[in-house]
Amino acid sequence: MKTITATILDAVFTAILGFFLSIVILGYLLRPPFSIIFSIILSLIFTVLFVKYSLSKNNKEKLNSADRKAKEIMSTQLKLYTLTEQNDFLEKVIKSSGNSVERKKGGLFIKNKDLAVFCFYSYDQIRKTDVVKVFNSISKTQKAFILSDTFPSEVKEFADRFDGRIITVNDQKLYAYLNEKNLLPKAKHLFSERKKYDFSQFKNLLKKKKAKNFLAFGLIFLLTSYFVPIKTYYVICGTLFLIFSLVLHVYGQTESKEQNSG
Repeated sequence: MKTITATILDAVFTAILGFFLSIVILGYLLRPPFSIIFSIILSLIFTVLFVKYSLSKNNKEKLNSADRKAKEIMSTQLKLYTLTEQNDFLEKVIKSSGNSVERKKGGLFIKNKDLAVFCFYSYDQIRKTDVVKVFNSISKTQKAFILSDTFPSEVKEFADRFDGRIITVNDQKLYAYLNEKNLLPKAKHLFSERKKYDFSQFKNLLKKKKAKNFLAFGLIFLLTSYFVPIKTYYVICGTLFLIFSLVLHVYGQTESKEQNSG
C-alpha cells in the first residue's frame, strides 16, 4: 500500500511538473490551444515513463524486502531452538556437503578438516567470554566458525585477535549460504506483526526544512507567469506554493521534534 501511494504521488507530481515545463517551452512556439494540448501529451508521456521506471525499481526493492523477511525468519527459528536443536539442524547442513560430524564441547567438529562450528543464536547477546570458550575448545591446528545473528563491535574485534582461528559468521552470511543451498530452517514459530500504515511519505513533505524548497517553487512559478501566455495557472500554483511554504515555516516539524518522537 505504501509503495502504491508513493508511486501515485510521484506520478501526479511528474505529470504536473511535466505539464508546466512543457507549457513554458511550447508557449513560445505554439498558440493556445495547441500549446496546452501538446503539453498535456508530453506530460502524459513523461508520467508513463516515470511510472514504468518506478515500478521496475519497486520490484527490485520487494525482492530485497523478501530476502530481509526470510533472513529474519531464519534468525528467529535458530534463536528459538535449544542448543541440541541448533546442532541437529547444523549437522544436517554440514552433512549435506558430504562431511561427517562429531559433537563435543557444545559444538560440531568436522572430521578430517580441522574445522568446528559453534552456534550462539540467542536473544542474549554474544559476549567475549563465549569467544574464549570456543577458542579453548579447539586444538592448535583447528579453526572455529562462530554463528550468531549479530556481533557487537567489541566482540568482533576481540575475535579477530586470534590470528584467523576464530571466524565470525553473522546472519547475513549464514542466510546467503543456506538460501543458496536451499537449506533454510522451516518456519515453526512466528511472532505476529501488527500492520500499520506508514505516513513517512507525507511526513517528509511536512518538515520545516522543506519550506525553502516550496518558497523557491513559488517564486519560480510567479516569475515565469510574466513570460508565458497562460498566466493564471502559474499565478495560482505559485501562490499555493508560497502559502504552503509559510505554513511549513510556522508549523512544520523540526529535526529535533522528529528525533524525539522516534
